This record gives sequence, structure tokens and C-alpha cells, in this order.
Amino acid sequence: MSEHLRGSSYGSFPPEIRLLLLGNIGFWQISHDLTVLCLVACVSSHLQVAVVDTPDWFNSEHTPDEVRAQISSCVALSSPGPHAFLLCVPLDQPAKVELQALWAIETVFGPDAVKKHTLVLFTCADRLRASGKAGKNSVEAYIASQRGDLLNLVERCGDRFHVMEAGEGGSERRSMVELLEKVEQMLKEAGGQFYSCPAFQEAENRVRQKQVEIAKSLQYAIGEMEPLSVCVCVCVCVCVCVCVCVRVCACVCV
Repeated sequence: MSEHLRGSSYGSFPPEIRLLLLGNIGFWQISHDLTVLCLVACVSSHLQVAVVDTPDWFNSEHTPDEVRAQISSCVALSSPGPHAFLLCVPLDQPAKVELQALWAIETVFGPDAVKKHTLVLFTCADRLRASGKAGKNSVEAYIASQRGDLLNLVERCGDRFHVMEAGEGGSERRSMVELLEKVEQMLKEAGGQFYSCPAFQEAENRVRQKQVEIAKSLQYAIGEMEPLSVCVCVCVCVCVCVCVCVRVCACVCV
């Protein structure tokens, strides 16, 4: 396993990548898997992975104002823009909610967010196998032959998908390494840039404006009348499990 990690080079990655999770996430299992993802990235290549977990935008109990507030929060946390959208899809359930999520990504963030920056992340493969629905087929064969709804999701996302595997014996870590490699390939195809749109640009401008305000307040607080170079770092922490806290940081000097 150590050789496999050392052999995984993420040379085209920036120092930090931002992943925005959407869809039916299933908090505890995904949080555990993302802990492994962050550790694999740090151990194998000193890569910092920032994960932004979105709320359930499609819950009918949410008012339109609540949904707008949640979207604004997610945009701010992933500012200046995510490198990848991961659409989490359980293999053992219909994909109705996930199709809505895909439509929401296109509506809120623009069509290129889906075409160039979204990868379908299939979960619950162990439950699918235990149910016997896939028979002796692989997950890929099951999707192609029996799940037109899932196939539609994959095709709309440029045929990009990954089956998240759980279990012992290193399979979980190998699955995370493969996921990072697929994200890397997607970034290459997108020109190596994170995704941005007016919503993210507006959020980044708000963050920078707040940083400048804080820096100026610090200048006045220490009684300096002459211009002073102050570097302020605004960090937002997102806890993905009990032991891992992922930070999204932005710095500006005035």
C-alpha cells in the first residue's frame, strides 16, 4: 500500500483543492470516507484537501429563503471556487433527488459546472452487493444494464464517475487514491483551473472586502496613522468528522 501511495503523483494539482459535495451524502459514512481522503492526500503528496459539505437543498421543509441562505453559505465556503463538484449518489436507491441536484448545479452555477467540473460519486456499493440486485455483475455492468437513471447522470457529467469502496485490507484507501486521480484528470481536461462563476466571484469579493475592513480596524487599534502592511487571514473551519477539521483560507495584505 505504501508503494501505491508513493507512486501516486498529483503534480498538476495546486497546493489545495476544494471539493464541493452535493446530493444524498449520508453523513457518517461519507464523513469517514472523506477523512481517509484527506489523510491519503496529505500522506501521499502533502496535498491539502478542503471539503465543503452542502445541506439538503431539496428537502421540502426548507423555505426558499432558507435554500438561498444555504447556497450562499456553500458558495462562501468554497470561494474563490471549487475545483470539483462531487455528486454523491447511493447505488441502492432511485436517483430522483440526484437528478434534481444536477439541475440545481446547472441553474445556480452554470452548465459548465456539470459538463467540465462534476464527477458522480457512487456510494453504498456494499449494500447493493448485499441485496443481490447486481447479481454477479460488476457495479459498472449493473449501472449499464439495469439503471438508466444512473447512466443518465454519468453521461451528463461527461462520463466521469467513481465507485466509493469501503472495507478492510486497504481497499478504502485505494479507492480514495483512485478518486483523487480522477479529480486530477478532470482538472487537466478543464485546463487546470478551479470553477468560477458570478456567484463565486461575488463571494470572493465579499471575503476580500471583509479582510480589508479587518486590516484597517487593526491599524486604527494599534494607533498607527501611517500606512501599515498587515496580512489578515480569514478562515472558515468545516468539521468532516470528530478528528479532522478542514479549513478554507484566504489572505490579503493591505
